[in-house]
Amino acid sequence: MIKLTLILGGLAMVAAFIYGASGYYVAPAPAAAPTAAETAKADADKALGLRAGEGAASLYKLARNPDSIIIDEAAAMKNGSICFTYRGENGFGGTTKELAVMLPGIHKALPVTIAQWNKHCTGDWTDETQNARNMMKAFAQ
Repeated sequence: MIKLTLILGGLAMVAAFIYGASGYYVAPAPAAAPTAAETAKADADKALGLRAGEGAASLYKLARNPDSIIIDEAAAMKNGSICFTYRGENGFGGTTKELAVMLPGIHKALPVTIAQWNKHCTGDWTDETQNARNMMKAFAQ
């Protein structure tokens, strides 16, 4: 059994060598250029990420202890709002979970009530949490 395995393995190696040395290798085709729709979607996604970062930075600036801010979730809604759930240190030194919304056309996220959150932050959304976390401190400076 071992001899058969070694013989077959050797034959496979010889065949691979001959195939590679014979010039029959065909390089993969280059990737196609993105379509206009794909480019527009990529631009829109980038803009959402930048808005999420801008909103997170505004929360950072509003905080009593900015270094305590942790973005749990940032969601870009189809209505143009960016919705945040975040944690931060309160006046007593404890940590509280809060909600904030950055409305379309407004360049800062503001803490909101549950009723406001339900009005602006329900329905289909795109996850922008990582973008918000990555850009929060960069935008805040």
